Amino acid sequence: MDNPDWQKIIEMGNGPKSQPKLSIDDCKLLWESAMALEVRCVVEIGAFCGTSTMLLGLACLKTGGHIWSVEPRPRREWFDNLRNMGLDKIATLITGSSPMVRIDLPGQIDLLFIDGDHQTRSVLRDYFYWSCFVRIGGRIGFHDIYGPPSNKVNAAIEIIKKTDRSLREIDRCPPARNCGIIIFEKICS
Repeated sequence: MDNPDWQKIIEMGNGPKSQPKLSIDDCKLLWESAMALEVRCVVEIGAFCGTSTMLLGLACLKTGGHIWSVEPRPRREWFDNLRNMGLDKIATLITGSSPMVRIDLPGQIDLLFIDGDHQTRSVLRDYFYWSCFVRIGGRIGFHDIYGPPSNKVNAAIEIIKKTDRSLREIDRCPPARNCGIIIFEKICS
């Protein structure tokens, strides 16, 4: 499968006159991580209109995987976008706040993407709850390391790096005005 049409996915996922929720660099990095892992089990925290869901769903389509998307306030656009991309059978929306939801996963998580509530304590809560389900060698990504919410997201990442030695940073998007993803590999339990 060739690379997806990043711009089309971004436009579908952002809705009209909306600030981009993922940049092209974000899309490329997420795609590369998912394809390197040959993902079978993906969990994302935060769905909005489905930009990352579509992108990770396309990776799951290629590998025979499935994506679970946790979102407390699902938008109709999420459902429309996934249906229009033919991904509605491999993407499951879990309505509720992380980590107050239950997902019956078929195994360990290959890729966890945290892009929910951007408050420092919320990022920490999402990480410390969900990371135990990520397999060794799996990846964990955090969104919005640049721009307005970045100080809170980066504060959480710094706390995680100081208190949890099970991660190794493997990649991040180049500096930008907004958005940005950092990817870690889980190296031990």
